[in-house]
Amino acid sequence: MGQSQSKTFWSFLILVDVLLLTAFGWALADRLYTILEEPVTSIEPARLPKARTVHPVDQTNKGPAGPPAPAPATETKKKEEPVHARKAAPARAKKEAPKPAQPASTKARKVVFSYRNWSAKKVLIEGTLTKWKSQPMQKGKGGEWTFTTYLLPGADYPYRFVVDGKMIADPENPNQKWGKSLRPVK
Repeated sequence: MGQSQSKTFWSFLILVDVLLLTAFGWALADRLYTILEEPVTSIEPARLPKARTVHPVDQTNKGPAGPPAPAPATETKKKEEPVHARKAAPARAKKEAPKPAQPASTKARKVVFSYRNWSAKKVLIEGTLTKWKSQPMQKGKGGEWTFTTYLLPGADYPYRFVVDGKMIADPENPNQKWGKSLRPVK
C-alpha cells in the first residue's frame, strides 16, 4: 500500500468516525432532553413515621429524669362480673388525619391521538405518555390510525409518530418543539 493510499484510507476512517460520533451524540442529547423535559405526573406527600417520645437521661443515676416512678401497686383480685352483665364499652373514634382536598382536575382525562395515512403499513406512537416506548396505533376506516390513553391534566405531553420506521411529528398539530409534537391536557 502506497503512502497516498494510506492517507486516503486514514482520512476515510476519520471522516466515518466523526459522522458516527455526531449521529450518536445527537441521538443521546435528544434522548436526555426528552427525559429531562418529561412532565411530573403526580407528587405524593412523603409518609413520615410517628414521632416517639424521648425521655432525657439523668446523668447522676443513669435513669430517666424527673420524679421517681411510683411503686408498683399490690394486686387486688377484682370480682368477676358475668359476661352478660358487662356493659359494652363505647367504641372510640379513631383519629385520622384529614385528607387534603384534591381538586377535581387531578382525574386522568381520556385523550385520543390520531394520524391519517392511507399507505402506512405500521404506525407507532411514542412520548412521555408511553415513557418513550413505542406503542402500536390501531388502524381504522379511511386510513386513520388512533391511540387512546388517559393522561393527567396540567402538562404538555411531547410525542411523535413512527410511520413505517420513520419518526415524524404530528402533521396536524402546530404545537411542536424539538421535532416533537406537544399535546396539552387541561
